Amino acid sequence: MSLAEAAALCPAAKIIAFNPAFNQHALSKLAIWASRFSPRVIIDPTPCQVDGGFLPAPHGLLLDIAGVGHLFGSSKLLVENLLAALRRHGFTARASAAPTVGAAWALAHYGPDTTMLIGDGQLHAALTHLPLAALRLPQKTLRDIASVGVEKIHQLMELPRTGLLQRYGPELLLRLDQAFGRTHESIDPIYIQPPLAVEQLFDGPVKELEVIVSATENLLMQLTQKLRDGFEGTSELEVKLIRHGHAPAVKKIILGKPSHEARHLWAVLRPQIERLNLGNGIEAILLTAIRVDTMLPRQDAMHEAAHQQSHDQWLQELLDSLTNRWGGQRIFVPVPVASHRPENACRFQPVTHSAAIPLDFNDQEPGIPQLDRPSVLLENPERAHGVALAPDHPPYQFTWRGKSHIVVTHIGPERILTHRTAQHQQTRDYFKLQLEDGRWLWVYRHLEDGQWFVHGLWA
Repeated sequence: MSLAEAAALCPAAKIIAFNPAFNQHALSKLAIWASRFSPRVIIDPTPCQVDGGFLPAPHGLLLDIAGVGHLFGSSKLLVENLLAALRRHGFTARASAAPTVGAAWALAHYGPDTTMLIGDGQLHAALTHLPLAALRLPQKTLRDIASVGVEKIHQLMELPRTGLLQRYGPELLLRLDQAFGRTHESIDPIYIQPPLAVEQLFDGPVKELEVIVSATENLLMQLTQKLRDGFEGTSELEVKLIRHGHAPAVKKIILGKPSHEARHLWAVLRPQIERLNLGNGIEAILLTAIRVDTMLPRQDAMHEAAHQQSHDQWLQELLDSLTNRWGGQRIFVPVPVASHRPENACRFQPVTHSAAIPLDFNDQEPGIPQLDRPSVLLENPERAHGVALAPDHPPYQFTWRGKSHIVVTHIGPERILTHRTAQHQQTRDYFKLQLEDGRWLWVYRHLEDGQWFVHGLWA
C-alpha cells in the first residue's frame, strides 16, 4: 500500500525517511565492530530485494571465518555468539555459514531457518529448493526466467547450460557456479586503520609519580603533534600504564568536541594520571586516541567569529574538566525542546548525551526567527496585578511581589497559544516591560481571564 494509506490506518506510526548515506555509515561502523569475529569483513554489495524491487543500499555483512572458528569453539558457536551480540545491540539478523559466499548469502536470505550451517557435502541439498532470487540475479533476469515457469534452483539446473548462456547471459551461470563452488569468489575485506597511539618503554619498573607524569606529558605532546599534522582531533583518549606484577591501569577521558590542543588535553588527563595506582612500578605507558575526527584548519585571528569561538572553546574545556572529574551524569546542560509553552521549551540532560548540541543557542537554522527571551526564566510564573487603559493594552502600573511599579516603556504583545482542546484553550499575550528602576520584565496576560503573571526578567 502507499505511505498515505498506511499512515491513515496507523496514525500513531512514526515515519522516518530512508537515508542511504546514514545506512552506509552505520553498516561501515558495524563492519568494523564485526572484525572481532573475523579479520576479513566486507559490506555485502548485493542490492536488497523487496517485493520485486531493489533498495539502492547494502543491508548485510560478509565475513570470511575460515580458520577462526576454533577460536570460539566451533564455527557454529562463532555464528551463535555473533547473533547474540547483534541482538544485545538491538539488531534483528539472519546468518548462515557455508563453504561458498553464494551459498551463505542464499541461505541467510532465503533459508528456512534464521541460522544455518552447512558443509561441502550439503550444498546441493541445501540450495536446490531455494528460489532463484537466492542466486543474487538482476531483477530483469529473474522476470525473464519466471516467464517460462522456472522458479526454483533445481528447475534451472535441469536446463542445458548452453541455452541459458545464449538466452540470459553469462551472469546467470556465474552466480550458479559461485553458489556451488565451481567458480571461486573472494572477498576484499575492509581496511581498519589502527588507532593513533604513542608508547614509552622503561628499562625497569618506575615508581616515581613525577617521572610517570612527565613521561605521559611528553607522549601527549607527540600525540597532539600527529593529530595536528593530519588535521585531526580526538574526543576520546585512553592512557594505559603497564604495571609490573599487576594488571594494567587504564583510564579514559571523553571530550565534548574533538581537540588537538595539548594544553586542554593535559589539563583533563593529568588529574586522572595522579590518581592511578602505580603498584610495583610502571614498565610502559601507552597513550591512544580512540576516537579521531577531522578538524579543518582555521585562522582564528582572521575569522569574524573568533571571539565567539574562543568563548565556546573555553566553555567546552570547562565542561570537559568537570565531566572527567565528577562524571558526566553529574553535569547537566540545557537542551532546546520544540514546545509552544516557554517553560517547556528547554530540558536539562547529562552533558555526556549532549556532545552534538551546539553551545550557542542563537546558532539556529536559517529561516528560524531569533526570539527575544529573558536571561532568567522563573520556574513557576508568579501572579501579579496590572492596570491597563484597555483590555488588549500593556499595563501602565504594575504590582509584583508586594511592590507597585510604573511601566516606562514596553514591547509587544507576542501572542502564544499554549494549550488547546475541544472544550478549552489557553492563550497568553506576552509583553516586555521596562520598570522605572530600569529592570525589564517578561510578563503575560491570560487572554481568557485577564490574569497577569511575571514569567522572567533580563538580568
